[in-house]
Amino acid sequence: MPDYRWIDGGFMRDYDGIIAEHHGETIPQRHEMIPEIGKHLPTKLPSSWLNPAVLTLSVFLMIAGATRSLWALSEPTPQKADSSACSTIDLNFDDKSDVHAIEKYEAALQKLLAQEKFDELECIADSDRSTKAKFSGGMWKLHNFYGGIQEPRGHATEEDWSTHLARLNRWVAAKPASITARVALASAYIQYAWAARGEDFADKVTASGARLFDRRTQKARQILEQASSLQAKCPEWYLAMQFVALGQGWEKAKAESLLNQAIAFEPDYHYYYRAYANFLSPSWYGEDGDPEQFIQQASDRMGGVKGDILYFRVATFMVRNVPGINVQRLSWPRIQKGFAESEKQDGVSLTNLNWLAYFAEYAQDAIVADNTFTRIGDNWDEEVWGTKDHFDSSKAAAANWAPQVLWQKQAEDSAEANMQTEEGRYMAKQFQVKYADAIQECSHSSASKPATFDLIVCVLQDGNFSWIRETKGPDQDWVSCLMKKVYGRAIVPPPYHPYWIIVESKSSATAVAPAR
Repeated sequence: MPDYRWIDGGFMRDYDGIIAEHHGETIPQRHEMIPEIGKHLPTKLPSSWLNPAVLTLSVFLMIAGATRSLWALSEPTPQKADSSACSTIDLNFDDKSDVHAIEKYEAALQKLLAQEKFDELECIADSDRSTKAKFSGGMWKLHNFYGGIQEPRGHATEEDWSTHLARLNRWVAAKPASITARVALASAYIQYAWAARGEDFADKVTASGARLFDRRTQKARQILEQASSLQAKCPEWYLAMQFVALGQGWEKAKAESLLNQAIAFEPDYHYYYRAYANFLSPSWYGEDGDPEQFIQQASDRMGGVKGDILYFRVATFMVRNVPGINVQRLSWPRIQKGFAESEKQDGVSLTNLNWLAYFAEYAQDAIVADNTFTRIGDNWDEEVWGTKDHFDSSKAAAANWAPQVLWQKQAEDSAEANMQTEEGRYMAKQFQVKYADAIQECSHSSASKPATFDLIVCVLQDGNFSWIRETKGPDQDWVSCLMKKVYGRAIVPPPYHPYWIIVESKSSATAVAPAR
């Protein structure tokens, strides 16, 4: 069995063991019992946060007779790399104008890895890490750096994986003090683990797939534990360990402790919150409502503009990637506010616009959706929509419904304004009294039998009505009945037309007719 202890000079032997596992040799068993992966849904980790892949674990050392955590905080220590090594690499991809900017960035890094240009990779990672570089819109380049090198491109075969892991091991051997190489290798093993397991439900995973998943996840953990002793630190280390925690079924308290350590290290790395929201999914280790409650509380603790931006980044992601959530528990107004603040602070992003449009569809906000689709144009994001058909159909639906919804909103706003006047309250009272019998007959004969209601009514120049709609419920059958019964039975003509009013089921209006 290979020696997995961290010893200067023993490094090559340690990582020879990683290659050996790929060829079927025995690897060390994990230190703790690992439960079946996932309660229900086995979903492969979404590429958007497995991308950079990295997480955390608890490892303890005896120092001066005291135990301390290996993930204990320390300031990020950028490794020194020859800056000229990456000065000629064109990585100027802009999400403001190119929806494929991040994809191109990752592809360029994959190419550098294939060419084994380790100095260039070190230089880029050091720069992304030390400057906290971001794409337009606020996505961290460091996160996508790891996303570009965590797995072979396309439908990878075992031969592809063998080549990929061997290449990463050569990087680790060439740069033994590199945190980047270790995190990249651990991230690859996390993806390799999911490749073995597949995306079926837990009870559909084969015994051999489950064994390989456990082995490879444990291997990722060992690599991260070893990397924790390096002088240089990396935000992605914690994220990768979070994925280990998910795969190994850590206790919630332990996973939360890891999250807190990660946030203390880099508070603005929103990928930590995404990963923990997924951990709390009812399909994994949480209960119904846990993810929604978590992101609300986390955003409230952060507070202010930063809290709203965090809410936007995580809540929109949750709708697409975290199973078992209830969209109705998420705050659409706060998501919109967070998006606006993000755009103000981090610039325009086609990726963020796609996320906003995606959630607007769930929120049934056709106006925001249509406006956002107009800004997106044809720059649809595959990670958000999955297929172009989905994007196109959603865009067409928003364009179809937005004018009607906008018209109705303007009508409601006009009615609300009129109800602040004596004239408006009088006309609403007149409608309620004159048509009380018709209202009772129609509402009681409907299937829903509404106990209360709000009617928005359009009064024409002659006191007749062109439009009546119930604003509280979907059942409009009884309103159609009412429309027929009041047709031709005009009330006092309004001061102008069209004149909108709101008729409540129990109006408190007591106004008398104004002098004319």
